[in-house]
Amino acid sequence: MSVVIALPGQDEIVVAADTLGYAGDEGGYYGFSGRKIREAGGNRLFCVAGSDVGLSLLEKLEAQGFNCAGDFRAWVSSLTERMKAVYQAVYSEPQPPFSALLCGFTNEKPQIVMFSSPTFSFPHFSNRPEAIGAKRHGGLYFAYRYHSQKMSSDQRQLLAYFCVSEVARLDPRVDVPIEVAIVRGDSVRFLEAKELNVLEKCSKRISGAISRHFTPGSK
Repeated sequence: MSVVIALPGQDEIVVAADTLGYAGDEGGYYGFSGRKIREAGGNRLFCVAGSDVGLSLLEKLEAQGFNCAGDFRAWVSSLTERMKAVYQAVYSEPQPPFSALLCGFTNEKPQIVMFSSPTFSFPHFSNRPEAIGAKRHGGLYFAYRYHSQKMSSDQRQLLAYFCVSEVARLDPRVDVPIEVAIVRGDSVRFLEAKELNVLEKCSKRISGAISRHFTPGSK
């Protein structure tokens, strides 16, 4: 399954995702570790959940010289159209479905877009917290409840990381390590290991504090 969550600020979008993937068929599945967040065009993010077919399609488009620059909305329209054409040309049989989440800017405003295979149609544009994969998991409640565009970037990074870590702790379809990326108007940055370690320690403290409030005998 996996989970990807995007939290938009006033001038940035913070994205966090787990790194557990599955492959196989009805005869058996196996898990593997893989990144689900990809930089596109230097100032955009392409993220997938469900299967890695979406990333494979993006790589095929890039190999064909697909242009990731220009207006974000026009890029989304062109991307979904081209991706559907490549999907139909390459795969003769149905593939495991995937959901995609794209992040960029329109008129300097953060934009999050979602679509799914195999239709690739009716992309949904949003400027509020969004998730794909295990998007209805209770661990994401904190993002939907406490996110604010006015919070600091550090707070937003911690909130995104904490939500994914809570889902990973409870759902066997989601697992650590967690990756976090920040997209701003002209750049994309992935958090380094030392930054992720800080977020992991903070998330454990938050989870422990919540747990103590409901431990029998605690005050």
